[in-house]
Order: sequence, then C-alpha cells, then structure tokens
Amino acid sequence: MKTLLTLILSLLILAGTGAFALRHFRPEKWNAVADTVAGAVTNAVAQVKAEPPAAEPETDEPLSLEPPAEPLPTPTPEPPTATSETAEAGPQTIAKDGDFIGWGVVTATAATAYNREGKRVTEIPGGELFQLVKQVTANGKTAYYVELEQRKNKPRCALLGDDCRVFVGEVRVPGDVDGFVAMTAKRRLVRDYYSALAVRAKLLERARERHFAASPAKDLPKLKKQLAGVPAYDRSLEAAQKAAKSNAERLRYQDKRKELRYRTTGLREEIKRLEAAAAEWEKSHPFDSSAIQNGAVWKRLSANIEKLEPQIRALDTPTP
Repeated sequence: MKTLLTLILSLLILAGTGAFALRHFRPEKWNAVADTVAGAVTNAVAQVKAEPPAAEPETDEPLSLEPPAEPLPTPTPEPPTATSETAEAGPQTIAKDGDFIGWGVVTATAATAYNREGKRVTEIPGGELFQLVKQVTANGKTAYYVELEQRKNKPRCALLGDDCRVFVGEVRVPGDVDGFVAMTAKRRLVRDYYSALAVRAKLLERARERHFAASPAKDLPKLKKQLAGVPAYDRSLEAAQKAAKSNAERLRYQDKRKELRYRTTGLREEIKRLEAAAAEWEKSHPFDSSAIQNGAVWKRLSANIEKLEPQIRALDTPTP
C-alpha cells in the first residue's frame, strides 16, 4: 500500500513536470521527460509486485442449527421423596444442572405460594410454568418446592399439589434436540390450556363480584380475607411474646393475643350473619351468567379450550 501511494505521488509530480516542460522546455527535452516517467513507473510496478499479498480477514464461524445455548439441567435418576422441608420464597440463585427433577404448570385459577414459615406470599395465575425442585409436604398433604422460571430472579416457593400439575422426570437435556422440541411443544400446550381456563374463570368471578356489589353483604369477601389472615398474625404475636425481654412486654403481647381472639369470634359471627343475608338476597336476585358467557371473549376462550382438550387428555394416556 505504501509503495502504491509512492507511485501515485510520483505520477502527479511527473505530470506537473510535464506540464511545465510543455510551456518552457524545447521539444528536444521531451524525450528526457518521457524516459524519466517510464523509469519511475517501471520501478514502482516492480516494487508492488514484490510485496507479499495482504492476509485475508477471518470469516465468522458458520451458524449452528441447534437450539440457543442456555444452562439446561441434566436428568436426576432418583424419584422425589416426600419431606417436611418447606420452601423459601424470594430471589434465589439460578438453579444449576441437576437441581430439577421435572417441571409443572399451575392448574388453579390462582394458586397461593408459601414461604418457609408457611406464610402466603403471593398468588400464581393459572397456566404459569415452573421448574420442579422437589416434592414436599404441607399439613400432611403433597406440595411442591418450585422455581418460578418465568419471573425475574427466578424466586422459589411452595405450591399445594391440588393447585398444579407436575411432570416428574421430564428435564431438558443439553444436546437432545428432539427432546427439547417435544418438551417445548408440551409446555406450550399446557400453558395455553390452563391459562385459558384461568382467564375464563376469572371473567366469571369478576362478573359475580359486580353482581354481588349490590348485595347488603357486599363486605363479605373482605371480612373473609381478614379472617384468613388471623392465624398468621397470631403466629407473629406469639413469636414476639416468646422473644420479649421483660415480663411487661410479654404480658402486652399476651393481651394482644387475647384481644385478637375476641375480635376473631366477632368476625366469625359477622361473616355468618352476612352469609345468611347474602343467601336471602340471591334468592330474589339470582346471578345470570348468560351475559358474560355469550360475550366474544368467553366464546373465543371456550373454543380454544375445546380445541386443546383432546391433546390434554392424551397426556394422561400412557405411551406403549
């Protein structure tokens, strides 16, 4: 490249020299100018030929047809064993290979997630997928310790077995493209089916709430929610009472627990009264679901559910 630039500059200089000679030199001096130009060009061309060719740039590696690389777990041969260990909610580190024993999907309209203290931390909508870490027990019933793979930071929690469907032993294996494709299709199937069921049930539930808002017992859902939170609040007061550093503080928490029991009794009585009032009101104001069920959204969801149902039933059929 350097030699080529030298050649171009030489030609420009010589061209200027020739133009100058055209004005001031005599014709007999043109031969000398022509010889000089020819010699410079010959030398430059020889230098260019002598230079080694520049190395070609390296090309990119060819594209791979395999699925995008991601940390995929390896299968675990041992089946899950029941344990009394509870789950921990909140951000966790991403699971390493071998941490999972399968996967699953939430089948309830909204499943309650619990932390290690058994406290309700959030609700998981139907159709949400998760990775199955282990099987656990909750009050003697089957539950699962799961990783919510679709959420930020992939938090872990415990879900009740009645609220979800699991596929134990089905894990993604790196390099198994056919298995990866089959599992992806299966996961998409159960996600779409149970999501549609959950959304349809939620539509009906909201329609009932709007209808019930005109009832004299419209505060009934709120009171039931308060009653459901009583056990957790009582446990927190009990823990504070045990950790108290003085008798006065301990007695104060004891009094709070007594007051909570009195209030809980009154809450139950009020709920019982409102339930009776709601039953009487609904006799003369029955809920009509036809309006919501004749809507375009309900019909579209129902059509999708009916279309996917045969494939869902096929999942329960053992393969020969």
